[in-house]
Amino acid sequence: MFRFKHRILNDLMKQHGWIATGVPGKAIYTVGLMTQFNHPEVAIHAMAGGQSKAIIDVAVELLKRGQRLEPGISNEIAEGYPALILDVHPSNFPDWFGQALGYYGAAALKIRQIVWCDSHGKFPGDPAYEHRFAMQKLFDVRRPEYDEPVGDSNCPCALCQEERAMKAKLN
Repeated sequence: MFRFKHRILNDLMKQHGWIATGVPGKAIYTVGLMTQFNHPEVAIHAMAGGQSKAIIDVAVELLKRGQRLEPGISNEIAEGYPALILDVHPSNFPDWFGQALGYYGAAALKIRQIVWCDSHGKFPGDPAYEHRFAMQKLFDVRRPEYDEPVGDSNCPCALCQEERAMKAKLN
């Protein structure tokens, strides 16, 4: 059965049973885990591609062993660091998870996000969370601030400087 518009994705799905795909904005997510393991797809945001894929591979290995990634804190995904598992709100599907949405349809699709902690084990929303990790977006609810990138005009970090420069080019 061919569900993707691109043949290569259908070929990869047929060969492996699932794929990891990226999206502009530094997100990576799976397609096929719902079929292969009867488990929601898995997504990660704002981590380097190789690191994201390595963590997704660990998550898939856990699923192969019969474990599930349930919402809450998990100590089994990133060695030595806790990870937070969140259900992704469907309002985020069209903007961030188009391949999975096209593959399953809105009514069937379920996604869980793996949220990584800062160097002190804190997660977004914690007052002590390190600002340099703040580029990580959470998809547990619809957040209108994600619709248009906004950098802190006083922040000296590279991410905010890059966002300011990009915005200046567009204006």
